[in-house]
Amino acid sequence: MDRIAPHEIPLPAEPASVAAARRYFSNIAADAQLPADVRDAGVLAVSELVTNAVLHGGDPITLRVTTLPRTVRVAVSDGSSWPPEPRRRSWWQRPSTGRSEHHGRGLAIVERVTDQWGCAPAVQSPGKTVWCNLTVGSRDP
Repeated sequence: MDRIAPHEIPLPAEPASVAAARRYFSNIAADAQLPADVRDAGVLAVSELVTNAVLHGGDPITLRVTTLPRTVRVAVSDGSSWPPEPRRRSWWQRPSTGRSEHHGRGLAIVERVTDQWGCAPAVQSPGKTVWCNLTVGSRDP
């Protein structure tokens, strides 16, 4: 991976887009010959970011993957101007019931498996882009 290679795909705001986004990223990762740990972390990050866009952001959704010499950037844009709000309390149990929570872990997962993430508002229209970076090469475990 020795050059900048941007890739972009529009996605509808529907659950099937999550699987399509994972396949898209996997194909790019294979073509770029990314190491297995970067591929796996990237697939997980793509899955979480696109899921959030489908559930909370709405159309238009776009997945952009940019491979740089030592970094892979994943960026998901959606139609909502509201920035994501990571949950800081225990994400395994609901405080009122103690039962398992099925939503709300996405950004914590992205934070765990990537080197950096953030959110930027759209410049000329409503919406935002949530992005993350994965380092290719030596990463802290």
